[in-house]
Amino acid sequence: MLPYVASRGVKHLVHFTRVENVDGILTRGLIGREDLGAEGLEFLVNDQHRFDYQPNATCLSISFPNYKMFYALRQKDPAADWAVLRLKPEILRDKRCAFARMNAASREMACTPLEERTSKSALESMFLDHDGFPHRVTLRIPDHYTTNPQAEVLALQEIEPKYIQDVLFNAKGKIQNIELVRQLVRNHKGMTQFLYGPPYFQPRSDYTHWRGI
Repeated sequence: MLPYVASRGVKHLVHFTRVENVDGILTRGLIGREDLGAEGLEFLVNDQHRFDYQPNATCLSISFPNYKMFYALRQKDPAADWAVLRLKPEILRDKRCAFARMNAASREMACTPLEERTSKSALESMFLDHDGFPHRVTLRIPDHYTTNPQAEVLALQEIEPKYIQDVLFNAKGKIQNIELVRQLVRNHKGMTQFLYGPPYFQPRSDYTHWRGI
């Protein structure tokens, strides 16, 4: 898995979450929802329903967030602050993962047996052209982007803090609770790099091709 994504220039996986969750993630790692509940840990969820039928999996994207879902969540709760975690691609080597070339909650992906979705060919399919969807030559996107912006990696095991590269926030002027962010930075000063990363809070350059899809 890792040599393939490295050949495409993939430098990181990404995961977006509410800022309130980041302290726990940096301390304990990314843990499945069921395991969090079993340990009595508090957390805020992005998706109450999980139609991907993998409620204990952590949803990741390759190189760039699933901006369609990210935007919808931010519009639903404009007062919330969000963070984007960039994670080491070594997760694909060290952890059992499932790969979805489109939204993992779509009927086609959710009905595909899990074992089929953990194969190298499933990973490669995230970067291929598929009938009925825009093709890469039309999209003019970099090699390290998945073809479909909603393609997902489901990490089926806990992701320890050592895999976190850095934490990105939106532009300073767009943060609702700057003191919460400052406290987070103070709590983890010297342990994790915190950056402003407004581009990760924007749509991909090919967003016009995906309207209505």
